[in-house]
Amino acid sequence: ATITRAQQTVLAALASQLSQRWQRLEQVTTILHSAGDPNKTLANASLYLEAFGHVVLSWIWLEQALAAESMQQGDQDFYAGKQQACRWFFLWELPKVDAQLTLLANLDTTTLDMQDNWF
Repeated sequence: ATITRAQQTVLAALASQLSQRWQRLEQVTTILHSAGDPNKTLANASLYLEAFGHVVLSWIWLEQALAAESMQQGDQDFYAGKQQACRWFFLWELPKVDAQLTLLANLDTTTLDMQDNWF
């Protein structure tokens, strides 16, 4: 619903970015779920949680930017700051999930393959 609302505003480009990342996250989640090997799926759980968290935070920032955009009264500098922080997160943080999701989709087992006696 947030993406749909934002697509009708000056935040449309950010809505598109979030939509793309959300779809990719759904695809990767399906890949991980259907891997058939819980150890392989969980080998990179921290990376999955980080990517998922960034997508969720992007949604929260977009929601705040939408709310700030609709404010006609009050501290306009505060609302402008919310919108700028949203743009910053989408530019500096959200792109990080692309590499993370690609690695996760490949079901990489580098961490799983590590042996205790190699330390």
